[in-house]
Amino acid sequence: MFATETVKRIRALSTEAEQRGELSSDVLEIIYGKRLFKLFVPAELEGRMTDLPEALRIFEEASWIDGSFGWLITIGSGGGFFADFFDPEVLPHVFGAPDAVIAGSAFPGGVATPVEGGFRVSGEWKYCSGALHATLFTANARISREDEEGRLLAFAFRPDQVTVIRDWNTMGLRATGSHSIKVMDTFVPTEMTFDLTQPHDTYSHPLYRYPFVPFAESSFASVVLGIGKHFLDEAERLIKRRQANSVPPGASEQPTECALAALQYTREAIEQTRTDFYQRVELSWEQCVQDGDVSESAQEAVGRLSRATAAIVTERVDTLIPYLGMEAVKADSPINQVWRDLRTARQHAFLSPQ
Repeated sequence: MFATETVKRIRALSTEAEQRGELSSDVLEIIYGKRLFKLFVPAELEGRMTDLPEALRIFEEASWIDGSFGWLITIGSGGGFFADFFDPEVLPHVFGAPDAVIAGSAFPGGVATPVEGGFRVSGEWKYCSGALHATLFTANARISREDEEGRLLAFAFRPDQVTVIRDWNTMGLRATGSHSIKVMDTFVPTEMTFDLTQPHDTYSHPLYRYPFVPFAESSFASVVLGIGKHFLDEAERLIKRRQANSVPPGASEQPTECALAALQYTREAIEQTRTDFYQRVELSWEQCVQDGDVSESAQEAVGRLSRATAAIVTERVDTLIPYLGMEAVKADSPINQVWRDLRTARQHAFLSPQ
C-alpha cells in the first residue's frame, strides 16, 4: 500500500504533526490521493469498497508508519460504514468530494426537538477524531418528543454548524485532533438524520451487513498491532545500535544479547496473536458473506480476540522498556512517541477489558 519513500515522508513529518496537534496538508493529500478515507464507500460514490479483512491490514500498515496517521485513516474510513443508513439522495453530497471524511461520536450527548422539516439539536460530544479536517460531523442525540422519548437518532452537521472545542490533550495520538464538538439549537433537516437500526439496503456489499461492534473492535485492534510492530522495529534499532557501538552495560542496562532474546520472544508472541486475530476475523467475514449475518457467538469471539490482541501487544511491549535504556523514556525520542501512541490507542472503550 505504501512505498518506502512515502513511509519516510510521513515519518519525517510525524514529530511536527504531534507538536501541532494535526496532520500536515502533505500527509492529508496522501490519504486523499489513495482514497483511504473511502475504504468503505461504494464505488458508485468514488469509493474503494474494501472487504473488512483487507481493510484491517491497511489500518495495521498505516499505524505501523505512524500512530496518528493510522488512527485517522481507521476513524475516517469508518464513516463509510454508515453509507447504507443515510438517505440515498444525500449520499453524493456526503461522500462525493475527494476530501470527504466524517468525524463524530457515538455517545448520546445531545437532545433533538422535532420541528417542521427536521430537528433542532443541542449537545456536546467528546473525542471526535479528525475534527480539524472533517467535511461532515455525525453525532447521536435523543428525541425530546413525548411519544418518542428516549429514541436515539444520528444527526449530520456541516462544519459551519459546529464549534470545535480544542480539548484533546493526551500523552499520545496527539496529531489526531480528537477534540470535542458542540452545537446549539442547530437545525438539521430530516434527510440528514439516520437510524442505525434501520439500513436502507441500498448497497449489497457484505460490509453493510457486518455488525458494528465487532467491526469497531477489530478495527482498533489492528491499529494497536501496527503501532506495536513499529515499536518493535524501533526497539531493534536501539539495541543493535548499542551493540554496534560496543557500549558496556551500565547498572540499569541489560547486555544486548538478553535484549535481543527478549525482543525475539516478544515478536513471536505478537505474531502468533496477530495470526489468531486475523483468522477469527476472516471466519466471521466468511460467515457474513455466505449468510448475510454474523452469529452472536462469532461476534463475541471477534470481540474477545480483539481485546486480547490489544492487551497482549501492549503488555509484551512494556516488558521491553527496561532493556532500552534512557532513550525509551525521553519524551522527544521516536520510540517514546510510538509507545505513547500505543498506550493511548489501547485506552479506547472498545478495547477495554470486559
